[in-house]
Amino acid sequence: MIGLNLTLFIIVNERTRKPLSVLIPADDALYGLLESTAASDQISDRRFIASDIELSPENGIMLTLSSGKPLMYKPVYWTNAWYGLGLEQRLYRCGEITQKLILSLFFFQQKRRHGQRKEGRTDKDVINYLVNLVHAYRFLVEGEKDDPEPVPLREAARAVAYDAETQEPRFLFLMPDDGAIPWPASWTNDGATPGTEQGIERLRKRADRDKPNGY
Repeated sequence: MIGLNLTLFIIVNERTRKPLSVLIPADDALYGLLESTAASDQISDRRFIASDIELSPENGIMLTLSSGKPLMYKPVYWTNAWYGLGLEQRLYRCGEITQKLILSLFFFQQKRRHGQRKEGRTDKDVINYLVNLVHAYRFLVEGEKDDPEPVPLREAARAVAYDAETQEPRFLFLMPDDGAIPWPASWTNDGATPGTEQGIERLRKRADRDKPNGY
């Protein structure tokens, strides 16, 4: 998840009772493709509208944009994730696709040998990861509530900071490769650790600054 931007797609499809809104983690390759081919389908920063979405083990994620343009994208570890999650070997159509299914596929974690960790993360990478996690929490929690009001940024930042402190996340499929939520070394050096109000406020401010427009 580190280095990815969560991009919102609103799927308006006759097979669903109401538009399906899903966050898709877009790396530089996917977002570059969107910017070059889907300008007319972009409604604001990191928000696009589409008419259909399908998932398959062979082709990855397939979007039909509102303009009618098809867009296909298959992450590197998609096939391994599909088999690892035990999904049926078939096409999944719009009406049966959920936010959790998409994020589980994108963030599927291979089992690692004990003590093996991913090295070389910069503070910028870690902060970007945490900001994405804050907005993913908001979106997922809002999807579980009947209340149309958005989840406050501070509430989401507190939840992420708590998970970083306890390492007991609510959404395991959003975890980074080494299975532990990181925290920026520079914030820790300043005393803004996950278990402090200073740390929570630091994360809230960054999430507010970097949130998608209109969210």
